[in-house]
Amino acid sequence: MPIDRSRVLIPAVLAVFAAASARPAAVRADAVTDWNIQANATINSTGPSAHAAVVSLAIVHGAVYDAVNAIAGGYRPYLGAPAAHPADSQDAAAAAAAFHVLMDLVPAQAGALQARYDQSLAAIP
Repeated sequence: MPIDRSRVLIPAVLAVFAAASARPAAVRADAVTDWNIQANATINSTGPSAHAAVVSLAIVHGAVYDAVNAIAGGYRPYLGAPAAHPADSQDAAAAAAAFHVLMDLVPAQAGALQARYDQSLAAIP
């Protein structure tokens, strides 16, 4: 009998995201990690199914990956390479990508997301 990959993949992805969001605040070191935690909290606040949450988180992380990779380079873009310069802030790019995708996915959280985004940008030199 063939293995249903979604029955294996979805729990594995959820376990990774749960482990990432369970880290204490002192361990967080960059905007990608911070916005992963924010994305988990924002998406899970809407009470989606596990499948919908994983898809939403994948969309956020695809955008973050492309934004940071456009600056750092070295890897093939997932969806496309946004315009960037090597001196641009990778933390700002990650925050902006996650913020804009989350605003589209969960517009009811606009106020909290805007406050978190402003805080993220203020922390970048």
